[in-house]
Amino acid sequence: MKILCLGNNTEDTDILSRQYAEQNNTVYHGLISDLDSTFDTNNITNGCYQTTIVDFSYNRLISVLNNFDKIVLLDQTIDSYNHANEFLDTIRILKNYNNIIYQNNSFKHIAYWENLVSENKSFCIFPFIEYLTNNEKTTVCCRSKVPVADKDCDFYNDKNYVNIREKLLRGEKIKNCEFCYELEERNIISARMIETVEWANRLDLKSTDDLKYQTKPSYYEIRPSNKCNLQCRMCGPQYSHLIQNEYNKLGIMKQANFGFDDFEVIDFEKLHKLYIAGGEPFVNKEFYDFLRKCVDTNNTDFELLINTNGTQLNNAFKKLLPNFSNMQFVFSIDGYKDVNHYVRWPSDWDTIIENARYLVDNNVNLRFNITMSIYTIATLDKLLEFLEQTFPHNPIHIQFAHTLNDLLSAYHYPNNDTIVNCLKNIKKLNCYANDTETKSIIDDLDNYYSTNKDKQNLKEFFRFNDLLDKSRNIKLKDYIPELEEYRC
Repeated sequence: MKILCLGNNTEDTDILSRQYAEQNNTVYHGLISDLDSTFDTNNITNGCYQTTIVDFSYNRLISVLNNFDKIVLLDQTIDSYNHANEFLDTIRILKNYNNIIYQNNSFKHIAYWENLVSENKSFCIFPFIEYLTNNEKTTVCCRSKVPVADKDCDFYNDKNYVNIREKLLRGEKIKNCEFCYELEERNIISARMIETVEWANRLDLKSTDDLKYQTKPSYYEIRPSNKCNLQCRMCGPQYSHLIQNEYNKLGIMKQANFGFDDFEVIDFEKLHKLYIAGGEPFVNKEFYDFLRKCVDTNNTDFELLINTNGTQLNNAFKKLLPNFSNMQFVFSIDGYKDVNHYVRWPSDWDTIIENARYLVDNNVNLRFNITMSIYTIATLDKLLEFLEQTFPHNPIHIQFAHTLNDLLSAYHYPNNDTIVNCLKNIKKLNCYANDTETKSIIDDLDNYYSTNKDKQNLKEFFRFNDLLDKSRNIKLKDYIPELEEYRC
């Protein structure tokens, strides 16, 4: 019998796996890992092996597990894992298998929260744990534009927050969370469903009763400025000063002043995770000042997630990087090669990929974020295939573009057959087979383009896009000619 023990990335996993092999009178073969260039699933023989979610990517581990007759989840506490999400990902993978021996019962609270977000269609954990602002007001999360309170509010006791939390616990839907509710109505798995479970696991919350102990934010999202080096077509003036200047010049919007966050609002006492976006963090002086202050004050023991366009990784940052043991990156890439250059103008594809490889080679946690739009939906398969082949161990997240009057919607592409064929290619990839969130998005797109025969009126889209092209001295036909064909 071929047996695989799963555990954390410590020596304890080797000890417990060896003990299990001895107790079951079988040979112990030790660790298997993709970090070992000699590992080959064809060489697996009868006996006991051990591994972790760290030694294989999520997708790769799923394929490896298919080679074993029995899988054992070792008796190790959640806090013995390097990160709570390592434990959660392990549990999520095991749901696909029946041949499991659970020595560890810590996963039961995960089932509690999964059932909660499934049965209570309103509840979300973010209003209980996250602090972020949008133009001098707080919002419940980055997906919501509905103000909650002033940015200097008492996060725990503010009456608006208290009211929201009470409604969520009672199962009453609120306007602040309509973004996720609308996705779920289309059977798309939302951030509400996924991240509530992740955060409950991370904070070791056994039930909603434990939320009363969350008296300070555990999660901050900071946008110190809208200074940016790109003019992404699905972005807006609040997130790029170049777009702000351009929109003002073109008369697309009136002059507006935006409010941004100061890093001083962060309370490190309960801090688990800090998310920094922009603008582009790597062109903001405040970003570097904050990192240096963290190093000087010995405040580096938290998860630091940086959302970047991937174009500006420089030597000044590379010198700071080793001081942070849990730094993670989200690289925003929307199209393949020239498509990305056009949409995320004027980004350089080779620079982005080179910087991504640098982080991967230095064992920095990296995932890719794709914002789908009318520009990129027809070639999404090419981008996903490239990322899977080039960065097989790095997760991919897909989201929809939300723009003024929804002009750039991924549901507005004028040729249904083109999209259906593209989605057919995506369904052959690991990201579709092994990621339930991605699968729900692709299935919804497939259902729409397979059944909806209405022709989209792209007159307003081309009017808006031509304004940007003229301003930037470029032409759609030179980058996405297949879309240009449908000009009204």
